[in-house]
Amino acid sequence: MNKQEALQHFKEHVVQERLEQRLDEVQQIFNQRQAELIADLIANFQHFCQQVSDMQNEGKKADIAFINFSMLRTSILSESYVYLIEAYSNEWYEDLHKCHFTYDVSWLYSCFTLLMTDLKQEYKKYMGVLNEADAEIAALETIPYFHQFIVALLRFAIPDLIDIPSYQSIGKSAKITIRVGEYKDISEQIYAIDDQAAVMESSILQNQDGFAYEDAHNSNLHGLNMERQDMRYSDFTGAQLEAARFKECFLFGIRWYRAVLAGCDFGGSVISDGDFRYADLQNAVFCQASAQHLNHKGKRLPGVMGLHFEYANLDQADLTGIHFFEQAYFTGASMNRTRMNLHDRDKFIFSDEQQKAIQWVEGEQINETAAILLTAE
Repeated sequence: MNKQEALQHFKEHVVQERLEQRLDEVQQIFNQRQAELIADLIANFQHFCQQVSDMQNEGKKADIAFINFSMLRTSILSESYVYLIEAYSNEWYEDLHKCHFTYDVSWLYSCFTLLMTDLKQEYKKYMGVLNEADAEIAALETIPYFHQFIVALLRFAIPDLIDIPSYQSIGKSAKITIRVGEYKDISEQIYAIDDQAAVMESSILQNQDGFAYEDAHNSNLHGLNMERQDMRYSDFTGAQLEAARFKECFLFGIRWYRAVLAGCDFGGSVISDGDFRYADLQNAVFCQASAQHLNHKGKRLPGVMGLHFEYANLDQADLTGIHFFEQAYFTGASMNRTRMNLHDRDKFIFSDEQQKAIQWVEGEQINETAAILLTAE
């Protein structure tokens, strides 16, 4: 076995297996501590915004146009495990007035260090063909699979982050964007606010293609009828969507926070990682929808966050037909005559009041269409 063959075998068999093991551990930590991790993120962001406000009060910082959450490989390798939260004016990286705050993510990247240790032991089995540097490089290539948990956490926490008083009080540009990625490298937008919501509303009503990652907050889309559209990671916060129909659409990671979704039909759509907190979902129908978790060669998005229905109005909604319905949260939700499968009763945490109010149904509707959609994606 030459060096190239050994590396290929090492990555395909050893690295992949050990990576999956460590990501399973991360997912378990993430599920058990999700509320705590969100609260910690909010607390860190609050301190960061106070720092921005102090600089602005001293005349040392202009209105903020960009906020970046940046992963630092050097921090991970040195085992300090922090991300940078940075604030920039419209000049972005040319803004010379630095404003940054460190955010501890050791709960996540300590598992990466364990993976690194695993690989530094395993390479020795290749009888001198591989060396320690090969193991380190292979480990570094897995960092994006750990980073995806931070992306998921940030996307979900955005409504809470932008609602805190210290964020509301800072001076902001007409358009502000929040991004997450590697330090001064590739990053992705997780939030943006400007005057484009009306444009988004018009394009959706005209049934044009290409709605992924769009901002449609507070849009009036009553009775919208969509079929097989890709709308992933769009923001429908506060949108009016009564009686809308979503047929076999990609809806994963969408922010439905405080949206009016009464009578909506999500039939056959992929709704993984949907944020339905505080939404009005009276009489909504989820038959044949899919909440499937992606788990393919280290990729866990969508599916990291599960479905969040905290404080939503689910009265008379039908949740009996959701496929891969394994992770969901119902704290404070109104569930009068909400239809749910009896076998889901012990999967989730319900209050005594919710247990009595839910209409428990025996049997399960089988959904294959949404599962095929997600697999194909």
